[in-house]
Amino acid sequence: ARRYRISEKNYWDACTFISEATKRGREEGREEGREEGRAETKARIVLSLVDKGMSMDFIVDVTGLTIDQVLEIISNNKNGGDTNQRQ
Repeated sequence: ARRYRISEKNYWDACTFISEATKRGREEGREEGREEGRAETKARIVLSLVDKGMSMDFIVDVTGLTIDQVLEIISNNKNGGDTNQRQ
């Protein structure tokens, strides 16, 4: 009977561990998705501002990105990169 209780406890401990790990994984995945969404939104804004002829200083100020980040978004768009593309 004691061996059964230990085995049952181990089973429930494993179930709890798996459940908590699954929850953490989902939360991390959601956060990654939100971060990617924010990056894609900023990229669309950058490209829109570039299309409207806005200055680099203005784009940097409005988006909070660095000049290097803005240039990378523009470069990725010119090179046909599938990240940060306009929709």
